[in-house]
Amino acid sequence: MFFDTTTLYFEGLGPEGLAKLGKSKDYRFDHPQVVVGVVMRRDGLPIACEIWPGNTADVTRLTVVANILKKRFAIDKVVVVCDRGMVSRKSLEDLPPITAKLDLGPEARSRVAIAARRANAKMGART
Repeated sequence: MFFDTTTLYFEGLGPEGLAKLGKSKDYRFDHPQVVVGVVMRRDGLPIACEIWPGNTADVTRLTVVANILKKRFAIDKVVVVCDRGMVSRKSLEDLPPITAKLDLGPEARSRVAIAARRANAKMGART
């Protein structure tokens, strides 16, 4: 899975309970926002989307999303591909049992597809 988040800000108040001030990826720290997370398959097809309050930290979402996917799709093997802003030692330790974890920094983002294919090959999956 490839999981990433972004923020969407509101010019008005936004949805009650979700629109909160937080770390804005649009540099609009003075506007309420929501955090949107998307999960994609290795071929880039999105398979899940989640929305959280705007003050939600990215690093707290990886484990949540992995557990949602495991339950929703009965996944038994997952390759986690994410940038360093998405993981912490605790989030990696809290992940459900998975086969491979790849922590790709900004310099490697353009090679995500290649890394995912290699990891899938190690797991015995067809590429």
